[in-house]
Amino acid sequence: MKRRSTGCLITEMKKKPKDCMTSELLHHALKGDPSNKDFYLSEYEKRLKALDLTDKQIKKFRELDETAINNGCYIKLEAQLAANPFIQPTMNKKSINVDNCTMSELVYLTIDSNKAFTENEHWNTTPAWELVCQHTIYSCKHESTYKLKYALQSIGLTLDQINQFVSNESSIVQRLKLKNSYETL
Repeated sequence: MKRRSTGCLITEMKKKPKDCMTSELLHHALKGDPSNKDFYLSEYEKRLKALDLTDKQIKKFRELDETAINNGCYIKLEAQLAANPFIQPTMNKKSINVDNCTMSELVYLTIDSNKAFTENEHWNTTPAWELVCQHTIYSCKHESTYKLKYALQSIGLTLDQINQFVSNESSIVQRLKLKNSYETL
């Protein structure tokens, strides 16, 4: 069997949607192997229904993600979103456009920025420092957090539903980071 750059078997992606962030599931349905489209769409909708979203909210959530995917989001078919840092030291504040980010990417961008900001012993000397400060919750800007909250509130999600979505996505990121750190040992 072929291995992906993350070390996961390609066939594992279909078997383990829990290792995909929510927006990645839709990305795989739209841009991946057409024979797996129904599988990924079903998993995507299950995730959103678990948040107690109405069918109308699910449709609007999907529209937000689809727009970002069609505008060139940062998810790649060949690697898990959370397998590598979202922010790279060579990036600058214009490297990431939040209008092109899916809802999952906005969560991950905030998580990665927060981590870089709190571990700033090397980040504050890189071109990416402005980008980190633009998206961390520890600055007054936190652009990705505002974008996420505004987008989800605009489609009728309650604060509890937004918090649950962020918590679920954060758990996926933490689990994948831990899994990937063990795979590289």
